[in-house]
Amino acid sequence: MTDVRELDALARIPDPVIDPFTDAFTWPALNARLRALRSPLRALLVDRALLGPVSRVQADEILWTAGLRYDRRSDTLSAQEVRRLYRAIREVIGEAGQPAEPAGDQEEQPEADGALGVHGRAGQPCPRCRSPVVHQLLDDDDGSYFCPKCQS
Repeated sequence: MTDVRELDALARIPDPVIDPFTDAFTWPALNARLRALRSPLRALLVDRALLGPVSRVQADEILWTAGLRYDRRSDTLSAQEVRRLYRAIREVIGEAGQPAEPAGDQEEQPEADGALGVHGRAGQPCPRCRSPVVHQLLDDDDGSYFCPKCQS
């Protein structure tokens, strides 16, 4: 017999990963998923909990495009910020034309056209505001590139 606590726990398990290449990928669906996961944004992007395979390069570029910091908790975003993140995901992943390789498989490979906003540009001026790009070390020898002025 199933315990009531087990049913509650099952009800709180987030839906499966959202595929950004389907019609089911809407900003309200993304918002619901972000609120349910309650984790730092970059971690959600690279660990496949949110969208499936997103490289570290793409995660940094998505967050820079959306103007969001790597350590912002997913459940603290306003509706406007979720819409910006949604558009940035579509733009950055859409430019690749297909899903990325898993995070560990394409660590420092440049984009095809070389047009990176922040990734790999520590100390260089942000293309948007000209402030120096910062490289913040994270767990497991990973790091995130971001603009402290553009990303909040």
